[in-house]
Amino acid sequence: MPSDVRVARTLADPDWDRFVEATPGGTYPQTSMWAQVKRAAGWRPVRITLGADGAVVGGCQILVRRAARLGGIAYVPYGPLVTETGTGALHAVLDGLQHCVREERLLYLKLQPPPDSTDMTGALRERRFVPESRTAEPLAHRLLGRRRPRPER
Repeated sequence: MPSDVRVARTLADPDWDRFVEATPGGTYPQTSMWAQVKRAAGWRPVRITLGADGAVVGGCQILVRRAARLGGIAYVPYGPLVTETGTGALHAVLDGLQHCVREERLLYLKLQPPPDSTDMTGALRERRFVPESRTAEPLAHRLLGRRRPRPER
């Protein structure tokens, strides 16, 4: 793992939250506040950050959960995030992510790239990520707008 990539497992992280807020594609599921919400359901955060000149320039928040008899499962909601348009920062963050997968002994990792982000398909395929059609969003959330009105009696 590159020396400017760091791993943190703290629940609150104001520096990370400021980076998410200021970065294109940054959304609430990448914030430490979201990690606090998900903690109630058994998830814990692992944050990978890439630093340059004392500032965060890339990273992602991974939400990890132990599943009985399976080991660890995790997801990266709308990440990773990078401020640079080149691939260097993205590759460094993905290398850190792969290191974290081994360190956490994860059996499954779901990664949802951020909306309106640069295309990371090539970089993900280089690291043997496989495209998947299923979403990590809860079913109830996806069906919210599809309810039919009750017939009048």
